[in-house]
Amino acid sequence: MVQVASSKGGLISIEIKGVSETIRRIRQSAQDVHDGMDLGVFQASTVYLGEVQESAIGNRAEPKSVRTGTFANTIDILKLGESSYQVFSAVKYSIYLEYGTTKISPRRHFRNSLDRNREYMNQIIADAIRRKLESGQK
Repeated sequence: MVQVASSKGGLISIEIKGVSETIRRIRQSAQDVHDGMDLGVFQASTVYLGEVQESAIGNRAEPKSVRTGTFANTIDILKLGESSYQVFSAVKYSIYLEYGTTKISPRRHFRNSLDRNREYMNQIIADAIRRKLESGQK
């Protein structure tokens, strides 16, 4: 709050109150955004993982990539850093399923799942940030 503290001889003394509280709130809001972002990206990655698995087992538009179930069952999430996660398959032939070879056409499980769910995943992240900010205001 800005308040005139005194006025003498044409000079005005102004006192600003609440600066430290405002700075504390700004810092807390930044932390809430950071925490909400990390949670939201994790939640979106989990949705993406499920969609890639559904695609691999034939429940989406792409051709089914299941013979033994190994590919679909090895799709996993790895945290790379703050708000950074990787959805991947550890099987060596997953790249051939995604991009194709001279003998098989590309299945595009990862790319198509991302394209289909990009807006929904962005909304998940935005909602997580919003919820974190709202919970910090109470």
